[in-house]
Amino acid sequence: FEHRPLARWTLDFLAIDPNDSVVDIGCGGGMAIRMAADDAALVCGIDYSPRMVKQSRVRNRTLIMQERVAIVRGEVSALPFRGGSFDKAYGIETLYFWPDPVADLHEVRRVLRPGGAVALSMDISKEGRDPAAIEDNATRLGFRIYSRAELEGLLRSVGFVGCPPGSCPSRGRAGSV
Repeated sequence: FEHRPLARWTLDFLAIDPNDSVVDIGCGGGMAIRMAADDAALVCGIDYSPRMVKQSRVRNRTLIMQERVAIVRGEVSALPFRGGSFDKAYGIETLYFWPDPVADLHEVRRVLRPGGAVALSMDISKEGRDPAAIEDNATRLGFRIYSRAELEGLLRSVGFVGCPPGSCPSRGRAGSV
């Protein structure tokens, strides 16, 4: 429930269309999948944790039976989907843990159709009130945090481009193929 506002913001930002196929990278317990399924034709969730996959499948069992949702175990480094399978991709509070962000973003781009979009949402960044303490805590806990400029640089380095002029809210950016 803690991530619900960020999930809602991310999904609203992506402007999911009723015909869209969407992938949730690091779906956790599946709350955002349920929210995205209200707008999309199909939502596929992927998580590396068997426990989270199970929880997500339980939470979304009706949508799975309706074939509007699929949830699989896997890793962002080797997404188990054909190239060009999705219109939109999102990751909420997950980039911190991606093993190789550049290679992993290439993998995300691979599964997106031309013109597809990705949104990566994170509550923690290097722009926080005490950047040194934030970075120290992240290092001790084994994850990476990014500044907005670093994230934009990662996205650009694999071929994502920014939002069309006037379409990005001041609070974030998404990338398009």
